[in-house]
Amino acid sequence: MRRRKTEKTNPIKAWMQAATVQQQEMLAQFADTTRTYLYQLSSEARKPSASLAIKLERASIRVARICGKKNQATPG
Repeated sequence: MRRRKTEKTNPIKAWMQAATVQQQEMLAQFADTTRTYLYQLSSEARKPSASLAIKLERASIRVARICGKKNQATPG
């Protein structure tokens, strides 16, 4: 029997794929970062510092409130 390779879920990647450009830019602005850096986080090319992870969590709550959607961009 072959074992299936399980993939680790990356919440930032999932959110980036589902979010609009406007939502991505809003998240980046609220977290004091750039959309490019969010893509680097989503591809796991970089890891957020603890302070950025907190900023991303808080920013994602703001974006969710503004857009009227469930908070999906919590750091992993």
